[in-house]
Amino acid sequence: VFNYVSRNGGFAGGGGASMASIRQCCIERASREWAVTESNLEITHSERQQNGGYRFNIQSKRTSGSCMVDRAGNVYRLNTQ
Repeated sequence: VFNYVSRNGGFAGGGGASMASIRQCCIERASREWAVTESNLEITHSERQQNGGYRFNIQSKRTSGSCMVDRAGNVYRLNTQ
């Protein structure tokens, strides 16, 4: 499980993480798991889920998939297509 860590080192909680930090969590996770440089990844679509989290479509030149993030910024699924 990957958790969003705020700049002060604490975990995001309460009101949740910002959209920018949630998107960045997906990019960082995909970069590690797909062995792709972060700058070569792009989020092509985002969709808010009923649970308050987000689903992102993410791609590089070689790989694409989807990333599921809860409202606190925790990536709980990264699928490769």
